[in-house]
Amino acid sequence: MGTHLISKLINEAPLIKRTHWPVDGGYFSKKDGRIWFQPRPKGKKDIPPALNVCAELKVVSTTRDSTDCNYGYLVEWKTLSGKLRQRTIPAEMLQDNDGSELRKTLANAGFEISTDPHARRHLPAFIQAAAPKDCFALCTNRLGWHDGIYITPDGHIGDSNETTVFQRTGYVECALSQKGSPEAWIREVAGLASGNSRMVFAICCAFAAPLMHLCGEDSGGFHLVGASSSGKTTALHLASSVYGRPSEYTRTWRATANGLEGIAALHNDGLLVLDELSQVDPKQAGDVAYMLGNGQGKTRANQYGDARKAAKWRLLFLSSGEEGLESVMTSTGQRMKAGQSVRLVEIDADAGASMGAVQELHGHPSPAKLTLAMKEAAEKYHGAIGRKWLGYVVNNRAELVDAIPEAMETILEGWSCDKACSQVYRVAKRFALVAVSGELACVAGMTGWTSQQVNAAVKACFISWKQSFGEGNREEDEIVENMDSFFIQYGDSRFEDCKAPPERRIMDRLGFKTTLSVNGTAFIEYYLPPRVFREYICTHYQVEVVSRILKGKGILQPDSSGKNSQSLKFSNQNKQRYYVLRFEQGSSETSSN
Repeated sequence: MGTHLISKLINEAPLIKRTHWPVDGGYFSKKDGRIWFQPRPKGKKDIPPALNVCAELKVVSTTRDSTDCNYGYLVEWKTLSGKLRQRTIPAEMLQDNDGSELRKTLANAGFEISTDPHARRHLPAFIQAAAPKDCFALCTNRLGWHDGIYITPDGHIGDSNETTVFQRTGYVECALSQKGSPEAWIREVAGLASGNSRMVFAICCAFAAPLMHLCGEDSGGFHLVGASSSGKTTALHLASSVYGRPSEYTRTWRATANGLEGIAALHNDGLLVLDELSQVDPKQAGDVAYMLGNGQGKTRANQYGDARKAAKWRLLFLSSGEEGLESVMTSTGQRMKAGQSVRLVEIDADAGASMGAVQELHGHPSPAKLTLAMKEAAEKYHGAIGRKWLGYVVNNRAELVDAIPEAMETILEGWSCDKACSQVYRVAKRFALVAVSGELACVAGMTGWTSQQVNAAVKACFISWKQSFGEGNREEDEIVENMDSFFIQYGDSRFEDCKAPPERRIMDRLGFKTTLSVNGTAFIEYYLPPRVFREYICTHYQVEVVSRILKGKGILQPDSSGKNSQSLKFSNQNKQRYYVLRFEQGSSETSSN
């Protein structure tokens, strides 16, 4: 029988019976639980020995994305400990010069590969040869929600008409893990958290993370600020225990912006837990807060100069630290912007019971003993409740899409947030989602708490933030405060009275001022040249933004055509544009005059 006919029969044999795969230069075979490569004989009597390539490896299917690109292979094997494991291998990884990245990826996941360089170099060729030609799976490079199912690094949750797998170049650490039963977690972990608002809130954040996609909420985070040993890190560990082992699932801020970008992408549609904010580079802290909250990484160029697709994500991140973001940024002379304070919402870790984040001891002699018991319980029981929760969310996805926003609105009305400014309302919605998620988990029997306990805990954290942030728009408040400080410092000394005689002229003046009466009310007007208005009043904000805000408050006086500045002439100068700011005499802005 000819060689070509043998190859044809082998290739057309059912996959389950395949034990030989011909390739150029020889063939692969499966024998004694291993994959061997038999080189082609050089002569009738010169038969080279077979090479032991690796442990038995099954290529389950060929993978490709919805655009018929990004091909790869879904492979399956038994780890050294006997556990069955699957992983996707991008086809491009097979084209590396020496295949080292492929081998590292599989070896890290417990696959045994020969150390003989002549044998192991045949591994890419075997994967390609053993791949079924008529069995395909859909691949995606994003974790989280995908057409109604929830993708995890080691599989997916939910039913799909087509097998869908996560595919990414390089090794991906899967922080999701399970130990103990959901019932044990409810009893031992959630039970100790009960009655402690910061602990309950942190756990509810874990439940809220996969729901953000369903209600269209943007990425955002919460930051627990408190003294050392106050219990804030324990709260993070309890949140982490929903999905994995806290000591592995909890990350630290000690990373570069690029590193955190990669970590964020791996937590898409999930919870990212970051401990100790002070460990981040202070110069990058503000940018990282923006990046995590904006849900998109930096756009970079490939080797040809073309723009690569930027990493994107939607996630809820929970953080802790002895310092807040503003304190960290101030240490390097930076100023925190309102957008950053909205993306990373700061909550006092102290719950007000003189025990740090602890309020209810549950029979333990001290807060320290309780937090230690919480950490030990979380290490012992974790992950199973998260799998159960994701299954519940996936199975009830259609109903939750409409139910969650309605429940959030009900909570916001109860918290009297319907008339709040845009920034406060935006943050309040994030808190409301956490409350709704916790209440849903209670209804689903996954906490052992009541819905009232959840609502009270989340509301306590919301009130703590709101008291610190204030009721108004932070940007408007900062602009007005900056303007007040400017006039307190320079209102008398560097603004020349329009009616002053020549001998009272100010050499280093910033502008002019005058007093006037409007409908019997005394006012003082300041006239600022565009440069002074831009440098001293606007500082870090755009001129148009500051003008709009001050005009809305009746401070900036536009000209007759509605322009923000007026054409005026003072002293012996030519006509020029001035920004006219008017204050009622005796108001805080002119208290120094």
